[in-house]
Amino acid sequence: MFIKSITDLFVLDNSPLYGLPILIKDNFCLQDTLTTCASKMLANFRAPYTSTIVQRLIDHGCIIVGKTNMDEFAMGYALVF
Repeated sequence: MFIKSITDLFVLDNSPLYGLPILIKDNFCLQDTLTTCASKMLANFRAPYTSTIVQRLIDHGCIIVGKTNMDEFAMGYALVF
């Protein structure tokens, strides 16, 4: 992310997400970070790009702390009675 002017910095600081530490689910790609989707098939996959949603969070000033665990490929199930 490049800040082109002081007004860009001002807009960034006024974002409600600015400075918010956040975790992202392991199925969202973050460049040069392991993205496994909890699957052995993707155990060594390093994303060559950052997904759009994660890039938008970064652009609004969020601090990506890490990635969260999940069911394989986010295909969990729930028993609802």
